[in-house]
Amino acid sequence: MRDILWLRLLSILAGIALVPYFLYGEAQVLWVPMAWNGVFTLINLVQVYRLLTERRPVRLTEFERRLHESGEMSFLTGEPTSASAWADGITVYAAWPCSALRDFFATSPEVHSGMQLILGHDLAHKLRGGPAEN
Repeated sequence: MRDILWLRLLSILAGIALVPYFLYGEAQVLWVPMAWNGVFTLINLVQVYRLLTERRPVRLTEFERRLHESGEMSFLTGEPTSASAWADGITVYAAWPCSALRDFFATSPEVHSGMQLILGHDLAHKLRGGPAEN
């Protein structure tokens, strides 16, 4: 199975389908298996929620979209930046040292995975010559 979301949903359905057996399939109710089944179902429900929240589309403001489109890929390659930016007026920008980002990603694998996905999609769109998605 390629998508863990579908596997978790199938597991939840299978657990629900077992409830009648646990209640009526034997001479007495199978409380222990039913409790464990409930624990596994609860875990899968939490994970399904997490997967769905991770897949929500990102809504960027106009400012964030412009910032995203002007992003630099030197973070991925480790090479010096290939562009400079100049401003004629008051400017707001965000910058992080690469070492601080790498340390943060080491302690937050979910954020690191999400950033890799975003940068990969962005790079693919730029290589194809298409507009960046937001």
